[in-house]
Amino acid sequence: MEMTWLYEWPLWVDGVVFLLLLLIAVEGGFRMGLRRHREAMVDAKKTVRGDVTLGSMLALLGLLLAFTYAFSLSRADMRKQAIVNEANAIGTAFLRANLGAEPGRTELRQGLRDYARTRLVYKELYGEDRLPT
Repeated sequence: MEMTWLYEWPLWVDGVVFLLLLLIAVEGGFRMGLRRHREAMVDAKKTVRGDVTLGSMLALLGLLLAFTYAFSLSRADMRKQAIVNEANAIGTAFLRANLGAEPGRTELRQGLRDYARTRLVYKELYGEDRLPT
């Protein structure tokens, strides 16, 4: 089927046809939306209690998620801070070991090195989650 007549129309005719189709589609959508709105208003009186219940349940779910997230975030921050504090304490103890007398200084520094290595190996084997405190 050839549609060569479509190419022979002037451009303004195409524009008018398109505009008319667009106006018909807008009017049809408006009428359908108005009808659905009226039906929803009739049904709204029946479902008010269900909407309130659903809204309150979703609000409680949101609060539960917010508190859970805040709790887990604070625990992770405390765990990171504990690791930093332990590293600082080991470093401070190592520097203070230099102030001791020679017979015990070398043993104390070696013991601190062994402790730090043990903590690093434990972290590599079991991960940060299972570090003993």
